[in-house]
Amino acid sequence: MNAGHNAGFVVEPEGAVRTIEASGPPLGILPGARYSIETFRFPEGSRLLFYTDGMTEVFRADDEEFGPERLLERFRECRERDCDGMLNSIWQALKEFAGEIRQRDDMTALALHRRQAVQSVNP
Repeated sequence: MNAGHNAGFVVEPEGAVRTIEASGPPLGILPGARYSIETFRFPEGSRLLFYTDGMTEVFRADDEEFGPERLLERFRECRERDCDGMLNSIWQALKEFAGEIRQRDDMTALALHRRQAVQSVNP
């Protein structure tokens, strides 16, 4: 489903986490590659994060890597309700982790949030 990139995360409202694994090689690497389609629940209040490896391969001075566990934890703990806020929270965590160390890999992320339906009250 993620065409060879890092596993994506779905965080459900109650905190359960589902990992979305790669279904084939990175997109564009092998001509004629086929990918499977996966369907899953995405209930109201759920959040999804897809990202490139540059986000988990952020290093700090002691050569420690940020890693997917920290990325998931930051995303899971994020209290922002809009996607811009979620991504800004992650960028801030990456900056704090890296400090002054210049990173060399690209970093791309996509966040989705299925908001709770707003019920209108008719007078």
